[in-house]
Amino acid sequence: MRAEPAFYTPPRARHEGGIRFPYGYSYTADGAPALARFLKAGYRATKEVSPDTQVIIHLHDAGDYDEYRWFYGLLNQLGVPYDLIGSSYYPFWTRRDIPTVVRFFYTISREFNKKIMVMETGINWNPVTHEGLEGQLHDNGPVPYGETPAGQRDFLYELFAALKSVPDGAVIGDLYWDPVMIPAPGVGWQVGEPNFVSNTTLFDFTGKALPALNAYRDNVDGGR
Repeated sequence: MRAEPAFYTPPRARHEGGIRFPYGYSYTADGAPALARFLKAGYRATKEVSPDTQVIIHLHDAGDYDEYRWFYGLLNQLGVPYDLIGSSYYPFWTRRDIPTVVRFFYTISREFNKKIMVMETGINWNPVTHEGLEGQLHDNGPVPYGETPAGQRDFLYELFAALKSVPDGAVIGDLYWDPVMIPAPGVGWQVGEPNFVSNTTLFDFTGKALPALNAYRDNVDGGR
């Protein structure tokens, strides 16, 4: 069996990562170059249609230095072009508070000379979903905010202010996930499954705007 080059091996247990399985599986000697070809083709097609569009390659788990250094280092070694690093930050999944991920974003941005777009952020505004079930996020992790509308709002105020404070404008923005997946008949994470994110939206179970939206309204110079 052919030995895999060291840079193909991720720092932790292998994840099912990549696109166009099994061809673009990113953690094998055959799959990584295939993944690179797909990503290069996507970049090229995007720029042909819209030259000014910024291409983001998105990775989960903000704060994991080893994984980011491995993955974006792999892309660099394989010559994959991209404009921005995308990152997901959920306090529950990452178990990291805001100051921790802010330091991480600045470090990774400097190391790879890329600005960062936070592609996903989410936090509970209620402990359970509209059906009384535990949702996708079991708690709010290490941040000091309760699973309440006010807690969700205050988390976003702190996060947005912190991201804007990262030196050199290293973080250009943050997208909330999923802001609008409120209860509706037949709406679930996938067909036939419950809606496990109705308690993390930016609207309550009846569709009324939650106070967290104020963080977007007030996200101007100086914050609120």
